[in-house]
Amino acid sequence: MYTVNFYKRNVELFTSRIRQKWIRDCHGDPHLEHIHMAPKALSIYDCIEFNDRFRYIDVASDIAFLAMDFDYHGCPDISQQFTERMAAALSDHGMRRLIDFYKCYRAYVRGKVESIRQSEAEMPEMERSESRTRARRYFQLALKYAICGSEPIVVIVIGRVGSGKSTLASLLAG
Repeated sequence: MYTVNFYKRNVELFTSRIRQKWIRDCHGDPHLEHIHMAPKALSIYDCIEFNDRFRYIDVASDIAFLAMDFDYHGCPDISQQFTERMAAALSDHGMRRLIDFYKCYRAYVRGKVESIRQSEAEMPEMERSESRTRARRYFQLALKYAICGSEPIVVIVIGRVGSGKSTLASLLAG
């Protein structure tokens, strides 16, 4: 439902992205394990070559994938800085409106990949368990983007004494 509603509310934004040629031949799968930084070079490898449909996408989607991976690995500050610097470097003012949408999509896809992976019978139980944990974390991240976005937020919980404020606040924080 989140995706359908986002598309409906942002038809003009998506149309303008097509008109402005933000749909390009991209990497398609840029996460941290596909990047190597050396003192004098940066290498990004293992792009999706087997499926043009997965690779010809909005530039913001590729950027969101890497930003989501920073979030997943506990570096939301780097994610935010990376996103802001890329939007500025590309002069892409529409990217900021799309980044949480694409982060949600990318986290959901990673969760789905891990879910499929953990269901493979030939995989050792330890690896299956790790895949289940990763899938759960990706799905939680996707839900966070859909509900709250990736910007820091403040939630204030108020109520009478003994009404469960601390319990609720603890659950919300998780």
